Amino acid sequence: MSGAERRTYRETEHKLRVHGLYRLPDLRTVPDAGVGAVAELGALVLTATYYDTPDLRLARSRITLRRREGGVDDGWHLKLPAGEDAKDTAKAVGHAAATVRDEVQLPLSAGSGGNQPPEPPGALLELVLAVTRGAAVEPVATLRTERLPRELRSADGRLLAELTDDTVSVLDGPHIAARFRELEVEARDGTPEEMAAVVAALVASGAVEGGLPAKAVRALGPAAMAPPDVPEPGPVDPAGPAGAAIRAHLARHTAAFVAQDLRVRRDLHDSVHQMRVAARRLRSGLK
Repeated sequence: MSGAERRTYRETEHKLRVHGLYRLPDLRTVPDAGVGAVAELGALVLTATYYDTPDLRLARSRITLRRREGGVDDGWHLKLPAGEDAKDTAKAVGHAAATVRDEVQLPLSAGSGGNQPPEPPGALLELVLAVTRGAAVEPVATLRTERLPRELRSADGRLLAELTDDTVSVLDGPHIAARFRELEVEARDGTPEEMAAVVAALVASGAVEGGLPAKAVRALGPAAMAPPDVPEPGPVDPAGPAGAAIRAHLARHTAAFVAQDLRVRRDLHDSVHQMRVAARRLRSGLK
């Protein structure tokens, strides 16, 4: 990528937790998976520094900002919730438990080069300003990942998915503070049925799917899994106090306003209209 180039794409992946002695099954023998060949691409070592505010506003909003070196996509990566169509995208790749996020990438040169550690690019910080609200963004975790990537291809050469086997070390300076292992299956051209069969085979062989947070969130612990500043409102009882209904109304549409701000800054379809809708409903609630 050139210094001015920015890439954005949708990432749809299944995360599975495995133990240290776990062995992958032969996916070529799995009915309905369509895997004709498994190509090993060679081991990689990736080092990623994750950035957030001191109170982890990004992580608590399911947003990841990192600087990663190693592999074919080294650079600055910003991962954002995919929006209202994320559930449909997950279903389209064969499993409701899939994680769907939009990723914005910039090259390493986009960050401040004279600082130690480097500072995130302003172009990425601007995209999440509604969440950080101008608070300082600083390094919060450094992970080293030993990655074994594989391509899952059909008999006719179609790339169904990419399967990565990651051993992740959480670094505390030169020391390893924690270590865990996980698999990621990232959908490519596989059908929903093929993806579901691959994931089912991994689960049947001992992998555990569902509810796994991002690597950095696992490293940061419970504080990163706390609700965002504007949490999802709970159910409102018609017999309850009016104040509860008002708080729920304001919380729902404040969260919608922030979500649309993230979309407006990327010039996504219908984002301006939906942001105005959220603002009007907030105004009505305040009246």
